[in-house]
Amino acid sequence: MFRVLNITKGGLATHLRSLRTIIPLVIAFSATPVMPDAIQAKSTAAATGTAAASATENTSGAVTGAVAGTGTGTVTGTVPKKGTITAPPSLRLSPVLPGPRYVSYSDLDGGDSWNSGFMHTLATNPGYAFLASAVVPGLGQAANRQWWKTALFVAVEAAAIGVYIHRENRGRDGERYYEKIGNKHWSVVAYAQYLVTNHGNEHGKSFQQLLTDEGKGQFIDGAGPFGGINPAFDIDIDWALVDITQLRIAERNSFYATGFAFSHDLPDYGSQQYYELMSKYFQFGPGWREWHTTEPGRFNIDSGIMPEQFWYHAQIGFDFNDDLSVARNMLTLIVTNHFIAAFDAFFTQKLRAARMQPTASMEYGLRPTIGMQLRF
Repeated sequence: MFRVLNITKGGLATHLRSLRTIIPLVIAFSATPVMPDAIQAKSTAAATGTAAASATENTSGAVTGAVAGTGTGTVTGTVPKKGTITAPPSLRLSPVLPGPRYVSYSDLDGGDSWNSGFMHTLATNPGYAFLASAVVPGLGQAANRQWWKTALFVAVEAAAIGVYIHRENRGRDGERYYEKIGNKHWSVVAYAQYLVTNHGNEHGKSFQQLLTDEGKGQFIDGAGPFGGINPAFDIDIDWALVDITQLRIAERNSFYATGFAFSHDLPDYGSQQYYELMSKYFQFGPGWREWHTTEPGRFNIDSGIMPEQFWYHAQIGFDFNDDLSVARNMLTLIVTNHFIAAFDAFFTQKLRAARMQPTASMEYGLRPTIGMQLRF
């Protein structure tokens, strides 16, 4: 039977010599490699005697060693259960005390394929994680195993792309239809005739003076105030007849009943402003086919009574512009999603590197203690 304590003078000396064997024991104990399923630590040190200790992971009991020499003694301590000390994803904290001692998953039998190759690079390099999520939102989060963030960024990306494609296509289709309606039902010749008929005494120009050389060649004297020229509501024909410079001079000298001058000049054909203004300002209402073919006096620019074609064209313009606006907003959302995902992946790894890490140590007398160490 080993004696646990000897209070004699010779026994005290024996115990002091035995303590000298504990230090090599602890050093050997902490330097033992970590195995995947069982962790064992053995050390033998000889001074005036020998000492041995063993420990097995997944147990929470006593670590017992036998000290032999001129005296005997018993050493007891506690090994934490597996999982009580956590470590970064790519490292595992060795539960062998004292510590901390980190070992890579690649050092363990079996390993973890997620923590190797491309995903391992993303999970351990903030710069690569930033670039990955900037290109494919959620990729850096997947490397960090933040699955809910991965799903969120992917869902936002997919939804934004889907809405963008739908609204962009519908908006462009609406814009083409918008221009088609304007080309088919609005005539610059009809508009010029209105300026002469209703505001000729203001600007002082005749219809013939508003025509190009080609238009003047078609003008027939004695065939009425318009010389037999009527709007064809065909852009190739009508725009070849009217001198846009003279028309604009007439516009600038035409007035509403309130005394205010017309607010806009007719833009060049085919421009975005051309199609927009024809159904935005009342002064351009007389250029619509319905105004031209309806009995005089039914419509009025001063009271805002416009033909149905004017309002229909304006509504089409509102609808397609709304679609294109939503599409532009989706593009902004897509770009924002990429930036947020990139910075999230980057700072997640930076914070992980700076987070508080648990450490373990063995105090004199083999009393295990756990502290916290903030790493930057």
